[in-house]
Amino acid sequence: MVSMSFVLGVGFGIILGFVLFIGLTKLVTQINLKKLQDDYNQFFTEIKDLVGTKSFKFVNRFNDHLTFRVTTKSLGKVTLIMVMSKRDISIFQKNECIYTTQHADTNLIKSIVDNIESTYDSQIKDCFQIMGNVIDKSSIRKMNPDANFPEAFPKPEMPIFNIDDILDRINEVGIQNLTQEEKDFLQNYQNK
Repeated sequence: MVSMSFVLGVGFGIILGFVLFIGLTKLVTQINLKKLQDDYNQFFTEIKDLVGTKSFKFVNRFNDHLTFRVTTKSLGKVTLIMVMSKRDISIFQKNECIYTTQHADTNLIKSIVDNIESTYDSQIKDCFQIMGNVIDKSSIRKMNPDANFPEAFPKPEMPIFNIDDILDRINEVGIQNLTQEEKDFLQNYQNK
């Protein structure tokens, strides 16, 4: 016959083993997440240092998406796509998304976006609207060097926001960290 203390001991051992397993799994997950965040921050720091250099080239703008070709030391040639309204960046290599800002330091990403917006301001704003889309003029000139841009194409309001994007940004970075354009949009929206 099995004694009560044996049954309690086995039950306690199972519970203790389970608790240790959960704790160890959580610790390993935290270590792996920290390594992932360090890798992302290291790569995005390299990107930050390349903004404005010969290795960081503006390719085009389509609506609020900017495309850049970047040559990095760590990965070679990559494509950086920035969504202006979300102030978000994705990195692609050979049509595969290899980095997003999800695991990177938010202050590092804000610094990169700010640098891109100030460094490439003239290319970002040298665009026109056609059929409801904002397109940079340099892309059209590549296809048609003789393209004429009459004043009939109004300059788009920069940048284009919607209330859902602004509210998402407030949740992400707080109202105090919105850009002046985002704050202006929010103020105008409140005054409607």
